Amino acid sequence: MTFSILGNSILYSAPKGNFDIKGIQNAIQLKNEVKSYMSGGKGPYFQILDYAYLKGSAQVARKIFIKDLNDDKRLQALIFCNLSLPLLTAVKIGKQFITTGKIIHFGNHYVDAVKLALKLCDQYNVKQDFHTLDRSFCIDSSSYSRRQVELKFDNDWDIHTPDLYIRSTIIDRCILHSISEGYLKYEHLSSIDQLRNKCQTSLPQGSTLEYIVVGTNLLKGMSRKARSNYMKSLREWHQRFPFRMYIIYGANTFMNTVVHLARPLMPFKIKITKDFKQALDVIRRDKLENSGKKQRFQEGVDSIEPADENIKNMLAFIASLNWEQTGVDSKYFVDAQHPFNILFQSIKLIKEEFDSLFNEQKQLAESLQARELLLKQQTKELIVSNELLTKEIMIRKQAEKALNESYDKLEQSTISLKESNVALKVLLKQRENDKRDVEEKILNNVEKLVVPHLAKLKTKMPEINKNLYIDIIEANLNEIISPFSQRLSSNLLKLTPMEIQIADMIRQGRTTKEIAKLLGLSPKTIGTHRQNIRKKLALTKKKTNLRTFLSINQN
Repeated sequence: MTFSILGNSILYSAPKGNFDIKGIQNAIQLKNEVKSYMSGGKGPYFQILDYAYLKGSAQVARKIFIKDLNDDKRLQALIFCNLSLPLLTAVKIGKQFITTGKIIHFGNHYVDAVKLALKLCDQYNVKQDFHTLDRSFCIDSSSYSRRQVELKFDNDWDIHTPDLYIRSTIIDRCILHSISEGYLKYEHLSSIDQLRNKCQTSLPQGSTLEYIVVGTNLLKGMSRKARSNYMKSLREWHQRFPFRMYIIYGANTFMNTVVHLARPLMPFKIKITKDFKQALDVIRRDKLENSGKKQRFQEGVDSIEPADENIKNMLAFIASLNWEQTGVDSKYFVDAQHPFNILFQSIKLIKEEFDSLFNEQKQLAESLQARELLLKQQTKELIVSNELLTKEIMIRKQAEKALNESYDKLEQSTISLKESNVALKVLLKQRENDKRDVEEKILNNVEKLVVPHLAKLKTKMPEINKNLYIDIIEANLNEIISPFSQRLSSNLLKLTPMEIQIADMIRQGRTTKEIAKLLGLSPKTIGTHRQNIRKKLALTKKKTNLRTFLSINQN
């Protein structure tokens, strides 16, 4: 299905092949897109359906088609042409299902259908101004069916951001038509460049975009950076894909001034029109001129030689500009028809650009100054914090050093204490052992040096002998507590008790007879004991005196 717009309110459509469900749904979607360009997007329109190339349609597709006709409130009448007998019968039958009062008409061929559509426009008082793309006249009497103009669009081409929305359509494989809404920023330019690439890539081989048409009715404005770089992007695109003309319509005074200033710098034609219809008229005339069918027409108003008064006004306007303050004196407002209007607007634009730059620079300087003050304050606070932190670090290091020294001293004291504890345990154990040895030796000495004499005292003996034994017992008790008793016990451990008594008496200087008398033994027995003592003390083959040896051991 392809669509063409004839004039302002006539929609020409020509289906081809067989209509199925998917085909009719796509056709309705495309028709709704095309309708947005007709009668201001909201007004009434008439549709011509050319069935010259339609072979047939499914029953479900026909139901969807009739439902869309009933729901379309803008559609006033439907005109069929080039109907075969089966299709004519099907249309007449389907006519009965149109319940909204829409009028159905029939024409033999395309020319009849267009004439009938023009007549209906007059009846409904719908004004028409035909400027078709590719033809100098709306009706070509030699045509059985009109050559169709192709419309192509893709939702993937849309640019939809919080600030900007752009919808694009390719017309007749050579016109890129975009409608912009919102506010254009510098960061949107890369998306616009990608949009052009997508549209160019979608064209068949050998086709190229010759015209770029932009509707700015809903565009609120654009940033300064976006303005300069947008024209730069167009220039770069023209180097890659040369196009003939850039057309903008619906622009405000500011946008018109921007375009006028950029026009001398661009390698392609730039046109400004009131609306989309005039943009199509400019394209049609450019195509006619380019094809050799020269048709002279006047664009805009005739040039007017400026009078001296206008020059004075212009000089006064320039002199009134205060470059140190923002804005322009309102008393120099000029009418849009003034011969110098474009110059006034251009100078005003330059002044506004300068004001914008000045304000940005002022804001930047104020921001920089505020940041410098903040940086100084933060630096000052940082220095104080660093000083406090340095002091705290020094205090902590000193405390850590003192703590480490305390740890070292404590560790050393702990080691010393452990060593002392070990030594003390050894000493205590040694003392305990020594105490036990002393006790054993004292007990042993008492048993050997005192107990036997006490036993003697219990027997009957002369008084003189008792006194003698008492003296011996006293002398032995005194010696028990002396170092000799310890040595005696240790050296004489091998002696018998009798031999120990005899050895003790020998040490005291008593003779053999005295000892024999005290012990009640014969001198010979005492002599035998003396020999045994010398033998046990390893003195047998030595000339050592026994009494001397025993006395030396005592000392």
